[in-house]
Amino acid sequence: MNSTAPKERFLIISTARSGSNQLVDYVNQTKVALCFGEIVKKAFFNNPGPSKHFKLISDCFEDAEQAKQIQLADPQKFWDVVSSRVPGKHSYVGAKVFYEHREKHPFWQDVFARNSIILHLWRSRVMESFLSLDRAKATKQWTVRPGASLAQQNPPIVFDEKRYLAYRDMSRERFMRIRGRRSEAAHYYEVEYAQICDPHLIGPILNDIFKVEGKYSETLTKQAPADPLDNVQNRSVAEKYLEDRLDH
Repeated sequence: MNSTAPKERFLIISTARSGSNQLVDYVNQTKVALCFGEIVKKAFFNNPGPSKHFKLISDCFEDAEQAKQIQLADPQKFWDVVSSRVPGKHSYVGAKVFYEHREKHPFWQDVFARNSIILHLWRSRVMESFLSLDRAKATKQWTVRPGASLAQQNPPIVFDEKRYLAYRDMSRERFMRIRGRRSEAAHYYEVEYAQICDPHLIGPILNDIFKVEGKYSETLTKQAPADPLDNVQNRSVAEKYLEDRLDH
């Protein structure tokens, strides 16, 4: 196990299909911050991210099995250990957490107090997130790196109105719950999906947060069609919800 100089902790709080993988990559491009994946998710060790990150995390414990057991039993302790022991010259260490991960767990009670920087990432258009999620499930392809091909280009989607409305209402409630706690954070920033899509927009934000003068480049290929409703089989049903916003 490693001991290391204290690092300032941060969390990216978001949900699926909001650009969180790209934001993690941007943060890691700062060189002064190290950002892990979904550290609270119960299935985290089924897909812990890059092998170098898995080794860094494992080295904070006696072995990978101990790390897995602590993560399942007490995610706050797991994060405390990782963030205090991870080696390297980084000044900041963080991870991303989705609203739905261990939603009722005590981890959330003092998440703002225990992590001095909160980046709240959101996607304003609810329909775009919903259809992006359906497309990713249909193709089983959650990210596409440059040079890689799409498993299936824009698969046909049947819009489920009832499921969408439940998703929209739950997403709004979760988003507003986190926004409503922003005063608990020492440093709280909101980042919208459109900013993630342009390095020139997100760059100044990250430079301000992490006190650097970094340059950033996209590492993922956008999977969504230009028209969000393209290839939605019952388009007329979905159209009336196209302007739904997460913050309304």
